[in-house]
Amino acid sequence: MTRLRRVAKVFVVALLCSVIASGGYAQSSKKRKRSSQVMSKAVATKLLAAQEMLQNDQINAAKKELDAVMTRRGLKPLELANIYQFYAYVANEKEQPKKAIQYFIKAIQQDALPLAQQYQLEYNVAQLYMMEGDFEKALKILRSWFKKTRRKDSPVTPNGGNYYMLALCYVNLSPPNYERARKPAELAVESNDKPEENWLRMLGQIYYVQKEYALMADVLEELIERFNKPDYYTQLSGAYAEAGEELKALAVLQLAYTQNLLRKESQVQHLARMELYHSVPFRAATIVEKGLNDGVLTDDLDNLKLLADSWIAAREPEKAFEPLSAAAALSENGDLFMRLGQAYVQKQRWRDADQALGKALDFKELKDRGQVHLLRGVARMNLERWKSARSSFKAAEKFEESKKSASQYVRYLEARKQQVEALRS
Repeated sequence: MTRLRRVAKVFVVALLCSVIASGGYAQSSKKRKRSSQVMSKAVATKLLAAQEMLQNDQINAAKKELDAVMTRRGLKPLELANIYQFYAYVANEKEQPKKAIQYFIKAIQQDALPLAQQYQLEYNVAQLYMMEGDFEKALKILRSWFKKTRRKDSPVTPNGGNYYMLALCYVNLSPPNYERARKPAELAVESNDKPEENWLRMLGQIYYVQKEYALMADVLEELIERFNKPDYYTQLSGAYAEAGEELKALAVLQLAYTQNLLRKESQVQHLARMELYHSVPFRAATIVEKGLNDGVLTDDLDNLKLLADSWIAAREPEKAFEPLSAAAALSENGDLFMRLGQAYVQKQRWRDADQALGKALDFKELKDRGQVHLLRGVARMNLERWKSARSSFKAAEKFEESKKSASQYVRYLEARKQQVEALRS
């Protein structure tokens, strides 16, 4: 709305002032074969007054001024075109886009305005249709507008914003036509040394849909260079990943992290998982730990498990015990208690291992039940709980995946018991 009012000032005030200064306005166009038109000084003065009221937000007063002008007899096409144009601006200020469109069309139909102003009104109509969500009609007008303004003798030259609007229409069709949107989106960006942020974002979106990830990365690099927003780093990382440039994808997120730009939980999680995937588990663990301490990450099952996985992969099982235990307590199956038990076994913390593995067996949903029985038997054997250890090994023998190892432990158990008792005697 402000945009349309600004356009009114640029085109209309210059016209009306020239009319008042000269006492009338005559125009002709050989190509359009328009007849000579004259706007009276009285009409021009009234319209200038309406214009000033519009600029001062005196919308109702401006409309009354226009109503008074419309009562005059014998109004010429040029006068009617300007009056209708002002009615359109009034309707637009009152948030009545449908009325504004109707008045703009009436102004255009007079075929009496200077071409630059005529073309601007057509463009205004397209904008209003877009505001109304009617992109089909807006696109039809814009395509006609571009056909006219691309002519060598056109007083108007399309700019980046115009190309962006055309691309926006194609993108908002149902279904979107990204193929047709691509060229005007590219022209919008290429037309300016410093294209608008929205222009770049749209072009990046189009490249993404078309799976042109290298081109998308180029656009995102410019967005980062000029606007440096966190989302552009994550999108650039995604573009590199889609293009098969995994290390570049990781490097981009690391750069954003060092600048403290990754403030969303999903962003920090993604970076930590990438560090873990690329075999940098210590860095992954420190990222998650800091995120939990700073409150960026919630201490839920996923984050606690990620922290534990990272410490285990970094060969720091002692640091994994606390988060893994907390995660296991939140889990709906016994798998994490099994992993906790395994970690305790690795560090020969037999009592803790026995308890963790026992909790794992309390869950019906447990994938490697035979392996859990086997590990628990090992823990109990080292605790010299011979009878309990034997029971665990016998339970493990019932599962195919642990049967062989469990049978070997059953045979070894008695020898181990005798060895321990002999040493004590």
